[in-house]
Amino acid sequence: RPPFPPWRRFDDGNLMENGDMADGQWPAFLLPWCTGSRVDAQGQCKAPRSASGYLQVLPQLGSLSGYALTFKAGRSDDYTCYAPGKAGLGGCEPATFTAPTGSVIRFRAHCKGSGQANLLLFSGNNNSSTPAIECHPDWWTELSVTLPVDNGGTFRVRIDNNRNGDLLYFDLFELLVMPSPSPPPQLP
Repeated sequence: RPPFPPWRRFDDGNLMENGDMADGQWPAFLLPWCTGSRVDAQGQCKAPRSASGYLQVLPQLGSLSGYALTFKAGRSDDYTCYAPGKAGLGGCEPATFTAPTGSVIRFRAHCKGSGQANLLLFSGNNNSSTPAIECHPDWWTELSVTLPVDNGGTFRVRIDNNRNGDLLYFDLFELLVMPSPSPPPQLP
């Protein structure tokens, strides 16, 4: 199990509905992409950037929630839908979240597997990313990224699987509005 501070559920302030993928539900940031014809009979959702990459929510032994998001990269730098109408993403319409303009958002998840992952946040012309984090096949690794919100308080998230053919598992997606940092005290 990953070491982590208490994980918050949607009802406790986590903006990521279904972040624990309870009962096999897609986490909110993958909707509306992973619906309808993009999900095949095996429950696999086509990765937006590649014909052979896929995402799937499966029961996962050893995960904190009992489920994990499986992400198989179909190309190098395969990633989830994050920008409306982005070239090469097949009509991608990402989930958009809101928070007060000027607030700081933290996007956090855990990964497991053999490969590299990133978490990214986008708000207006600003974005922030974790460095490429090496996930390990035997334990969960925490990824976390923060970003101040602009653009009228809207933002989007993305996860990356960086190497073609790598299979990664993600668990406990969390999206929190963090307290704004206090200005430094004024010296006399």
